[in-house]
Amino acid sequence: MAKYDKLVEILFETRSNFKLAKTLYPGWKDLRDYQYTHCVYINGPTKFPIIGYLTNCLDENEQMGISKDFVQFLKKLKPISFYDCLFVVDVYHLSNFSHKYPGKSIKDFRIPKFNRIELVDEILQISQGLLIWHYQLEKLLGVCIPNLSKVYELRKDLNAKKAKAWERIKSLMLFDEISLYDVISKRMAFGITTFPNMAGAFALYKFMK
Repeated sequence: MAKYDKLVEILFETRSNFKLAKTLYPGWKDLRDYQYTHCVYINGPTKFPIIGYLTNCLDENEQMGISKDFVQFLKKLKPISFYDCLFVVDVYHLSNFSHKYPGKSIKDFRIPKFNRIELVDEILQISQGLLIWHYQLEKLLGVCIPNLSKVYELRKDLNAKKAKAWERIKSLMLFDEISLYDVISKRMAFGITTFPNMAGAFALYKFMK
C-alpha cells in the first residue's frame, strides 16, 4: 500500500455510519444531532482524524463545493516541519469550511503577494503571511489595544462579522495610513480565524516522517 493510501477523506451522513463517526469523534456530545460528518483521517487501528467538522448546514451545492483533494493538496505544499503541517491542515479545513480560496480553487492554491509590513510579517510568519489563527488576530489587535479582555471581545466580534467591530478597526492605526482594517481585511483570506489544530497537525507531522 502506498503511503498516501493510508489517508482517507470522507463526507457522509452521520447516522448512516454512526460507528465511524463515533470512532472519529470519541466523546463528542450530541453527535447524533449533526447530520453530516466530513473528515480526513489516517486509516489504522485508531482512525485518528487530522481534519474534520460536523454540521447540519450542508445543502447539495455545498456538498459539491467541499473539496476531496487533501492528498493532492498535501503533495503540492510538501510540508516538512510541524508548522508546515499546521498550515496545511488549517488552510485545507478553512478552505472547505468557508468556501474561500486564495486562488481559483483549493487545487491551485497559492499564497497571495502582500505589501511588506515588517511587524505584520513577523506575527504571521508561520502562516506564510495569511491571517489564520485566533492568537495571531489577538496579537495584531493587542498592538493597538492594551486591554486584553477588550482584545478577546473584539476578536470574537470580528469573527462574528459584527459591523461595528469592523468599523472600529478602521480607526486603529498601526502606522501612518495603515490601519488594522487594511491589514486584517487583506490578510484574513478565509474571512474568519480559528484555533490552531495542533493535534491534527502533529498526527500529520508524524505520518510524514
